Amino acid sequence: MKIYVICAVLLFAPAALGLFSNGIWDVLHANEAKCQLNSGASDASIEDARRARKLSESPEMNAFAKCMLGIYNVMRPDGSINPDFQSYTVPTDVPNNTWRISQKCITLGGTDSGDTARKIFNCYTENNQLVMAWTPKVSV
Repeated sequence: MKIYVICAVLLFAPAALGLFSNGIWDVLHANEAKCQLNSGASDASIEDARRARKLSESPEMNAFAKCMLGIYNVMRPDGSINPDFQSYTVPTDVPNNTWRISQKCITLGGTDSGDTARKIFNCYTENNQLVMAWTPKVSV
């Protein structure tokens, strides 16, 4: 009986504590690098966003958000919102919570698809969703 309890604790502890493997940070940094290149966002603006947990209002950061939301299947290439929030690939350890937050965030709108993407991205960060890495990438 004790072995079952130990196995259950080991299996569910990371999810209960909100722990992610180190690999998730590598994936998030790779996504950021791709979108930074595509958007023309500067290193400084990405790091400012990381520290503030909010993207600033600029064409580059709008494009960055649009790219990142495209990776997570939230936004389609044409700039429209994918209504199937259960198909989103936002990294999470609590899917039902992320789906609830997604339902709220995708209702936000802006003046164009980039502005909308930035507002949705910021909604995710305000709700502590992992749409970008919270620590800077460390070069070795």
